[in-house]
Amino acid sequence: MDDSNDALERAVFILQQHANITREDPAHILLPRTTMQRLVADLLHYCHEANQGKTPRDAGYIDFNMVVVEARRSFRREREATPEHDDPRLDPELLEWHRAKDDPKFRETLQSLSRRQDEEAIDLALKHKYQSNRQGETPELLECQEPPSP
Repeated sequence: MDDSNDALERAVFILQQHANITREDPAHILLPRTTMQRLVADLLHYCHEANQGKTPRDAGYIDFNMVVVEARRSFRREREATPEHDDPRLDPELLEWHRAKDDPKFRETLQSLSRRQDEEAIDLALKHKYQSNRQGETPELLECQEPPSP
């Protein structure tokens, strides 16, 4: 399991390197939304090219939506493993909630809910993928896959 500080350092390094490669204004690292959007767009281009001539059923096919689902699951697991009890930014209610996480019964309930939520997210993603394969690329399904433009 990764330490969140290591993950943060890697993310900052990746964003800095991407900004350097794309000759982007280094000031964007302080407000990295643009750099992050461009990085994700580059990853989508990579997936598009890597998937040329492949179907979603092929072994080497990269389903970017499933990559994101799995990354979110991994992030939640890593963050839940290292609660930030002493973070001064937490309001008293959240701080109390973090302290309650030490109670074994509460942790068991949270883990159960987290597992169910993960299973539901995967089920929904698979149903969406099945419908997409069955019905083709309809505008309605594409709306579900891509976030609206700002």
